[in-house]
Amino acid sequence: MTYTTTTLSGNVPQVSVYPNENMVRMLGLENSQLPTQLNNDLRGQIAAQVMEGSTEIPVRVQLTADSRSQLNNLSTLPVIAPGQGGGYRGIPLDQIADIRLEPSPTRIDRHQNERINTITGFLLPYAFPSEAVADFRRRMSEKTIQLPPGYRIEFGGEEEERGQAVNNIIATFLTFL
Repeated sequence: MTYTTTTLSGNVPQVSVYPNENMVRMLGLENSQLPTQLNNDLRGQIAAQVMEGSTEIPVRVQLTADSRSQLNNLSTLPVIAPGQGGGYRGIPLDQIADIRLEPSPTRIDRHQNERINTITGFLLPYAFPSEAVADFRRRMSEKTIQLPPGYRIEFGGEEEERGQAVNNIIATFLTFL
C-alpha cells in the first residue's frame, strides 16, 4: 500500500462563547450583536476599497494574527455597546461570557443507519487488489484483535464487487440446474 485514508478524523478544537444574557443586556447589547462584534474583530470588516487599475481591492480591518490566535487574547477582547465611543475601551469579553475551547463536532458517516468508518487503502501501481486483500486478511488473522461488542470489519470496493459477482454466478448456475 502506498497510503491510507479514513473518514473518521480527530476533532479540531474550536472556541465556544457562551454569553451571560443579563450582562449583555446591561451593556445595552442584544444577543445577536455580540457574535457580529466578535466576527468583525476576528475575521475583519471591510473599511474601504482601493482602486488599482480597473480592480477594486477591499481593505479589511481586523485584529492582528497574534490577538486572534491565543485564547487568553480572545478573552480580553473589548465588547463595546452601541453609542459608546470617545475614550471608552469596552468591557473584556470574559466579563460577560464564558469562553471555552471545545472539540468541534465531527462528521458521522452512516450506511443503512449504522455508523461507519471507511478506511481506504491505495495500492502500488500494477498491484492486484485481490492479492493485497488476501495478504491483509492473512495479517489480520495472525493478530489477535478483539473488537468491542457491536463492531465488525467488512471489506468493500473491489473485494465486495468480486464477492457479489461470485454469488451471482452461483445463483445463475443453481437456477439452470
